[in-house]
Amino acid sequence: MFSRAWIEEGKIERKGMKELMADFLIVEDDSELRVRLCELLNFQGHNAIGVGEGRSAWQLLDEKTFDILILDWDLPDTTGLEICQHYRKSGGRGAVLLLSGRVRTNDKVAGLRAGADDYLTKPFVVAEMLARVEALLRRSKSGEEERLDQMVGKTFMEKYEMLSVIGRGGMGMVYKAKHIALNRTLAIKVMLNTRGLQGGAMKRFEREARAMSMLNHPNLVGITDFGTSIQGHPYIVMEYLQGRTLQDELEPGGGLFIARAVPIFVQIADALFHAHERGIIHRDLKPSNVMLLSPESVASPGSGNGGALTPEAKDRVKIVDLGLVKFTNQMENISQGLTYDGEIFGSPYYMSPEQAMGGLLDPRSDIYSLGCLMFQVLTGIVPLAGTTFMETISKRLTTEPPRIRDTCPVRQFPKSLESIVQKAMSRDKEDRFASMNELKLQLLTVNSAETSAGGFLAGLQGIFKKKNK
Repeated sequence: MFSRAWIEEGKIERKGMKELMADFLIVEDDSELRVRLCELLNFQGHNAIGVGEGRSAWQLLDEKTFDILILDWDLPDTTGLEICQHYRKSGGRGAVLLLSGRVRTNDKVAGLRAGADDYLTKPFVVAEMLARVEALLRRSKSGEEERLDQMVGKTFMEKYEMLSVIGRGGMGMVYKAKHIALNRTLAIKVMLNTRGLQGGAMKRFEREARAMSMLNHPNLVGITDFGTSIQGHPYIVMEYLQGRTLQDELEPGGGLFIARAVPIFVQIADALFHAHERGIIHRDLKPSNVMLLSPESVASPGSGNGGALTPEAKDRVKIVDLGLVKFTNQMENISQGLTYDGEIFGSPYYMSPEQAMGGLLDPRSDIYSLGCLMFQVLTGIVPLAGTTFMETISKRLTTEPPRIRDTCPVRQFPKSLESIVQKAMSRDKEDRFASMNELKLQLLTVNSAETSAGGFLAGLQGIFKKKNK
């Protein structure tokens, strides 16, 4: 039942769930089923965490918010029924799907009366499970959008006018807003589900706000305010960015021209070196978290771009989504000693081997992620990508990274650039660059004639030489 064919069957359903991505908690004592469910849902683009007993589930429900709980009825130390009842009594609003081998109508009725939204009998067909999940997500999304509509058009914290919803994060929503007094457009991230305020979810939100407020760099998204609303919703006010993500630029035609790509890499490395110097690791660097600003956004007052690059710059970079940052000086352990099947702090396609193993991280983990990003931007192909989540992680741990010239033989790459990418992606972190600054300085030495970047790259060299004096 849980062979590769099982996963392949799940792939068929991927398209229908594309716009309904969510956070899942899977509580199932059958380890094979638990891992496979996590693998399938993560491959679909969701973030699924799996645990095998009630103790871990209680702690996770205190630390995080989830869109859907998938609960096995019979567990070693409790029942899915009891978890569901406790979750509802504590104010949990996520959807609950009960799994059980019990087929009696009375059991199904008891599960639904305990607060479950649906009941699925084992053994089940993957297509049916995915269809039920999709229906639950549509239902919850509909209710969420109704609540969001109530905030749009209203005044927030007596100084911001909420204009529209522009995104959804793991813990809340992002709004386009206007500072009424300053007549300035901003973005506001609001934690909507306050159930987790006394647990780890609030700590993660506060960590993000603290991290962003500590950083002041033209290539990092800027924060202007944060706090907790009168209604108890934590919020962060950020600069509003207009543009496209680096991922958007890759989709139409594969990799970028070298002359355009290298200056982007330089800006990313410089920004992350600034963060690393302040004890902060990003942990989720990927093309979709790199914004290439439009001229309107670059020119906007207070955008924080002034003087960062030469006027010839084609792309002005902003790194966004610091929700997974880690403080290296404090070495905070978000999982508090527990290991959860399928837990992802970072995206598997760009995750360092030590991050995939759940080890302690330092700035060299971000260097590996930047190496993967550079590889993809130059070749149009994600390195070491498997067909499933677990296969991708396995390749990170066991396979040497390919060379860009072997992956994309139709293009000519400067040897210096190829060496930089290869070193950044070394499996052993001791073999990578010692710092983002070292990586950046190497990028600035890439032969300008080979990249056809000419005066632009030379201009960058001059600027960063002055900064490093």
